[in-house]
Amino acid sequence: MRKWIDQSTFDELLLANAEDNIERAIRSASAVLETVQEFVPEAALFYRVTHAVDSLKNYFEEACTGFRRNGILFLVRRYTYPKPYYDLCCDWSFFRYADNYSYGKAFDK
Repeated sequence: MRKWIDQSTFDELLLANAEDNIERAIRSASAVLETVQEFVPEAALFYRVTHAVDSLKNYFEEACTGFRRNGILFLVRRYTYPKPYYDLCCDWSFFRYADNYSYGKAFDK
């Protein structure tokens, strides 16, 4: 199971891959957070974690700046190639009737 969690939940979590580059990922997301908070003061860091049901272990995947609007989690990422830009996307994994086909059709030109 893959899920986005907030800072308080992340602090209480035991991670199986705690020695990986978690600090670097958090620093990178924190830089984006400082920029986004100028426009969205309630923005915070969110962490994507995978829970392996068979081994009952939690694995860190990524840290990202995000904010909630009407119960929907919006995530902001910064890219530098081919030119610097910010990408705003939403976490649609909790939508009841969402599937990959519908998601792809929504962005199909």
